[in-house]
Amino acid sequence: MLLAIMLIAQAAPASTADPSADITVVAPKLRRIRLVTRVDKGTGVRRCIIQRSSDDGAIDGAMCEAAITCGSTATQVAEMEECMGTRMDAIAQRFAASQPPEDAAPLAGAPPQP
Repeated sequence: MLLAIMLIAQAAPASTADPSADITVVAPKLRRIRLVTRVDKGTGVRRCIIQRSSDDGAIDGAMCEAAITCGSTATQVAEMEECMGTRMDAIAQRFAASQPPEDAAPLAGAPPQP
């Protein structure tokens, strides 16, 4: 399961339908993430463990949610890859829309960014 998630995170493009600059900014964060899902033997609850963060808690949470959902239904690596690929595209688009472009002009009166 971990191997499938790592392969998907490295190989899957952020979006094949719309390769905009905003999604390109989010894609490196998605590739940085390393996570594992485990099933608690006592409770049967599937949980996600972040081994390497994207440095964005919201993206980490979305990826964990996707991995748990896909892992609970996928029975083969190909199914996991397909499920995660679709979800990663949606995550990239969702977070790209919520982030300003890197070359955006600062707001008038805003303090300079370091």
